[in-house]
Amino acid sequence: PALQRLGYGLDWKSAALISWSGLRGAVGLVAAIEVSEFPACSATVQSHCLDNRFQEEVMFYMAGIVVLTILVNGTTTKHLVARLGLTKRSQASKLQHEAFVSKLNEAI
Repeated sequence: PALQRLGYGLDWKSAALISWSGLRGAVGLVAAIEVSEFPACSATVQSHCLDNRFQEEVMFYMAGIVVLTILVNGTTTKHLVARLGLTKRSQASKLQHEAFVSKLNEAI
């Protein structure tokens, strides 16, 4: 509703699709990479450091979440689009597409 009031014309179906197929794992993966780049604790580094095993676990779990997101969301997005009816095109959209294709063919 907020985006609709701002003039984006985003209905609930489009919002559902964006939520389902968004960059769900990207933020977590960036955070995991940041954790892995943090200095590991050693005999010389004792403050502001992270345990090496903790760094590896964070990276492992976040990579798993990213893979699951790709597998589940990626393989079901097509079905969600069809179920929400977002593949249906208006008559104006069809006419605009046909005009574009004919102009493109003329240019070639």
